[in-house]
Amino acid sequence: WVDLRPDNCAIWKSRTAKMIDLHAMGGNTTGSDADWAIIKPEDEIEPSRFAAWVFSQEDGGARIKR
Repeated sequence: WVDLRPDNCAIWKSRTAKMIDLHAMGGNTTGSDADWAIIKPEDEIEPSRFAAWVFSQEDGGARIKR
């Protein structure tokens, strides 16, 4: 089931804008700490990148070396 109601679509549009803004600000794009969920405006939609971004940015998930 995919929630395509206007309210949910607005949330995803906002998330997409934030992801693009992170890329525009330089974001981590190389090395082992690269944020592979950051997207560029011309990138194709990849659900896995969106999910990774939500987990890391909204849910506070990240891999931590100890």
